[in-house]
Amino acid sequence: MGKGLRGIAMPLLLMMAMAVAAVTPGCGWKNNPGSGSAVEPSQAAVTAPPRPVTIVLAATGDVLIHDSMIAAGREADGSYRFEHFFANIKPYIQAADVAVADFEGTMAGAERGYSGYPLFSCPDAMATALADTGFDVITVAGNHILDKGAAGAMQTVNRLEENGIVPVGAFRSAEERSRIAIRDVRGVKLAFLAYTYGTNGIPIPQDKPWLVNLLDEQALEREVAEARSLGADFVVASLHMGDEYQRQPSAFQKEWVDRAVKAGVDVVLGSHPHVLQPFEKRKAGEKDVFVVYSLGNFISAQKGRYRDAGAILYIPLEKGTDGSGKAYTRIGDIRYAPVWTDRYNRRGRQDYRALPVADALRDWREKADPLLTADDAAMLQQAWADTTGHLGPGYVESVEGLR
Repeated sequence: MGKGLRGIAMPLLLMMAMAVAAVTPGCGWKNNPGSGSAVEPSQAAVTAPPRPVTIVLAATGDVLIHDSMIAAGREADGSYRFEHFFANIKPYIQAADVAVADFEGTMAGAERGYSGYPLFSCPDAMATALADTGFDVITVAGNHILDKGAAGAMQTVNRLEENGIVPVGAFRSAEERSRIAIRDVRGVKLAFLAYTYGTNGIPIPQDKPWLVNLLDEQALEREVAEARSLGADFVVASLHMGDEYQRQPSAFQKEWVDRAVKAGVDVVLGSHPHVLQPFEKRKAGEKDVFVVYSLGNFISAQKGRYRDAGAILYIPLEKGTDGSGKAYTRIGDIRYAPVWTDRYNRRGRQDYRALPVADALRDWREKADPLLTADDAAMLQQAWADTTGHLGPGYVESVEGLR
């Protein structure tokens, strides 16, 4: 019975619907020219600006892998794993839309030997661990990128790329050097550039002048312009420079930051001093610019006050269109999470992990982390005071504070 009723009702309903459409103003495929009922919503859709899009860039400092850290990653079968270095900090990296760190050294392969200071080269497994942690971009234009020669630098680029990470600042060919690294994150295009003050006296091979980006004002201006021509909404430049272990920027750093801002860079990320230096927001015409002079160490075996503390900075980047139809970009309020490198014993040897300071202090108070000692708690408290006192307001005390 149901099938018979549907066979009769459907044509009848269709005829009724057509009749209603014929006499109802504003219905059907074409509107009555005398009626404004459908024109007004159409006009509103054209004039209303699209909703702005805000993404968050997480930026942190140097990943500096010393001999004892290489040993800490060695497994019983001779392979290497480093994911445990970052297990505690991983949620803080993955809380952002895109994350960048500076890698100081190389992943030049076992055939060239693993070593820490002064010629850094760690196992390829470090690239796997960085990808697992959530890093999207790694800058490699630093003074240690040629520690294992040109082949070591290019191998480092290979390893990062094989793990889905965008390496910036070292290249395998002139053609690759000519391409700008751009990430499209929910419709916001970020261009990444990276330059270093030098390579510790190791010369760039004459037949490979494209191998590493050195600080060069004309190159910076040219690449910023190229990034804009490719549609970049924000240009992020890593500048590897400054005086080691100094908590305030040098005149050289300030000069190069001014050059970068003049060239049109939106976000300047400083590295190399191995300690945190201040950050600031400034205006370049109508445009927001953010500068951090040094992001310090993210993880390393360097000991001592300030060297074992770093931070993850969270930089909100907004893209939108105002009521007049003019496109704009804006940098929001900066937040940061203090980070501290913990040294502890595992499997009878020293091991390492990057800890979010606020979480670690809470775990100490609640006795939730058996690896933390009273001495660790004292150093964590010192790191918190040093970092928040130096960087000022904007710190977060949990990953939930980032949401």
